[in-house]
Amino acid sequence: MESQENKKTKKWFLPLIIIICICLIMLGIIFYNKYKKSLSYNTVGNSVANVANGGYVAEENNIIYFIAQDEEGTNRIIYRADENGNNKKELLKKSWNIKSLNVYKDNLYFIAIDPYDIIDNDIVNNRIYKMSTNGKKLEIINDNEFNNNSNSIFIINDKIYYVDEENNICSMSLDGKNKSIIDSDGEFLLGVTENYIIYNQNIEQESGSIETITYKMSLNGENKEKITGKELTNINCLDNDIHFTDEARSFYKMNLETKETTKIADLVFSVNVTQNKVFFLRTIKDTLKLGIFKVDLDGKNEELIIKLNSYYNNIFNAFKNNVLYTDSDSEGLSMILINSDTKESNTVYEYKFKRSDVKPQNQEKDDDFIDVEIVDESNK
Repeated sequence: MESQENKKTKKWFLPLIIIICICLIMLGIIFYNKYKKSLSYNTVGNSVANVANGGYVAEENNIIYFIAQDEEGTNRIIYRADENGNNKKELLKKSWNIKSLNVYKDNLYFIAIDPYDIIDNDIVNNRIYKMSTNGKKLEIINDNEFNNNSNSIFIINDKIYYVDEENNICSMSLDGKNKSIIDSDGEFLLGVTENYIIYNQNIEQESGSIETITYKMSLNGENKEKITGKELTNINCLDNDIHFTDEARSFYKMNLETKETTKIADLVFSVNVTQNKVFFLRTIKDTLKLGIFKVDLDGKNEELIIKLNSYYNNIFNAFKNNVLYTDSDSEGLSMILINSDTKESNTVYEYKFKRSDVKPQNQEKDDDFIDVEIVDESNK
């Protein structure tokens, strides 16, 4: 028979195990909540500058998400990696053309164009997708109710801003619901900030010609105002400042409230502004080489970061003190992540040219020819 002592031991042993389990669960909840509080979620899905340059990379909590091609150049892949490009993990691989990548509160948002899926004679079947940052959940939140000529979406304050098929500037909630028309006059959505929507509008002149002018308006579509009275290019937005280039390729910063304007740099091509620096492409003096430069937000301390081999087809995105760019030589094309302070770089993607990629002049491409498509929308 079981002794009285063993019976007593069993009586207190089970409650003790339960208490220990409850304590462990409570500790786990406490540590998890502390971990969640330590995370700093984006207030916007991506910078206006990155979206203007194709939206190839987005960063949140020291993790980056970026778009590249596969080895054959026929599929697009969304990768997740550490901020320095290490520990790369494939999240999505499709034949789509993927653009305007945003990361916002543990989800990715992007535009995808399926070249093989044509609906009702619409030559561009473009959708807006939402995907978890682990790649396990993918859903369509806008099914072709999107402008064929627009390559940008902007996320801020739990809303997605986009241009619909009727050319209206619209917003919708993060699940694709609650669609609302903000403005029907805008011709091209350039950027969305905490306070403003920046857009282009085509204005008919007395002569009958059409002039494109860049405007700002409130997030509700009110208080429309010309920024300079001209069309602005290389649009970047940071807080209440707008950055842009003029006809002479000089790059300026203007406060949208006071209109105070400061010249930052001259003779620039693509420009990308982060919270820390201004990065831009420019021809290196006395050479035919293109270089990536950085300068402080006030235009001081200009510095060459790296010389490029290729003069064309450059992806040019940035976050914090890092630049993601493409470069090519006779062997192939590389996507490189470089820290502008340490100059340490990491090649996160490579495409080696095949013999069929290189053709003599004036010779037609054969069926095996593979194009490497790099979209540069920096001048829109």
